[in-house]
Amino acid sequence: MASKPNKAKPKAPVKSPVKAPVKASVTTQVNPALSRLAQTVDEIGRAYKSIGDPDFVKTGSIVMDALLGGGVPRGCFILWSSHSGVGKSTGSLFIAKSYCSQGLKVLYLDFEGGVNDSQLRGIGLSEHLFDAKKNPNGSFFCYKVQTYTDAEKFLDALITDIDLVIIDSVTALLPEKLKMNSVEDIQPGLQSRLTANLLLKYKATSVRNGTSWILINQMRTHIRFVGQTTEEEAGGLALKFYVDYRIMMKKAKGGDLEKTEITPLGAKKVPYGSLNEVWCIKSRYTRPFIPLQLGIVFGRGISNNYAYKDFLEFKGCIRKDGAWYTINVGNLSGKMQGEQAVIDWIVANREAVKEFIEANGKYRLLMNEKDSLDVVDENVISDGFGEVCDTDSEKEGGEGSIVVGNLDDENFNE
Repeated sequence: MASKPNKAKPKAPVKSPVKAPVKASVTTQVNPALSRLAQTVDEIGRAYKSIGDPDFVKTGSIVMDALLGGGVPRGCFILWSSHSGVGKSTGSLFIAKSYCSQGLKVLYLDFEGGVNDSQLRGIGLSEHLFDAKKNPNGSFFCYKVQTYTDAEKFLDALITDIDLVIIDSVTALLPEKLKMNSVEDIQPGLQSRLTANLLLKYKATSVRNGTSWILINQMRTHIRFVGQTTEEEAGGLALKFYVDYRIMMKKAKGGDLEKTEITPLGAKKVPYGSLNEVWCIKSRYTRPFIPLQLGIVFGRGISNNYAYKDFLEFKGCIRKDGAWYTINVGNLSGKMQGEQAVIDWIVANREAVKEFIEANGKYRLLMNEKDSLDVVDENVISDGFGEVCDTDSEKEGGEGSIVVGNLDDENFNE
């Protein structure tokens, strides 16, 4: 009997799994044209510095930090002007030491030829001075140069690797034409034009690489009319335009720091430093024209002790009665004769004084007192008929509002 052929059972149709609806991602909703634009801008912008919070480098002086808004902003140009013999070079060398102590590199172009080994030892820069044989890891590069061409050789080679450039001084820069020709053949204004070209050449590169500049300059008396004079910086208008800060400094009234020493002529009071009034005429991050007091010790640098004294006097912790001073800081107190005795007391109790200043608003409080002037943002637009309406409330029938903000800035880190 023939067997029946086996019929294969038909397989049940396989159902494809039901896929969940795909949610549209955020990127699918972006305009392709805008996406391409953002990508292009990002690729180009990586080579340039975008707008953001400044990166400050501490100067070692609480007065200079307060003037500059927290320290030296990376990529800024500072014009520091005063009369001769006040302490600009000493102060700039002190700032250079602070940079080197933080592991940063400084190029000091000494056009006046005034920097010497004794000065560097007194300030503490000798250990940072670069020497190819003795100290190849040094971060302070100091060279005596003469002309703009000499400066370009160093700047072209080092500008992208240096954190701070100090020119001492702008008025001592020597044009090649003056070096090779007679002084009678030089055109007026040549030095000012060359200085402007020098800053123009390196400004963008310095900003992009975060290289800051300190340009030491002279103050000169400008005679306008008979009996009317003003003090101005040398260098012309272009020099003032390219810089971000213009710092002016002059010796304060009775600003000689003196001590009694035995000299060949007997016991005499000998100056060892100066107290100076310092203020900003142009500033990117702080209010200008606020004078502070800066103490400079010749051959040593900037002293913070006189800034501490100013703060304690401002807070009423130091009272003067004739030549006698009474000090009360926390649990510490004392009575002494003479300003130098006050400074000695501050040095002996430095940590307690610093803690008091930290707990009572910091030194910048002297620049940041509340102002009677408020910033008023009315946020208004015109409705086309000469009337003004508030953009958020009056257009909807509500009452307008005024936003008031105080000029005081409490978000400062010393």
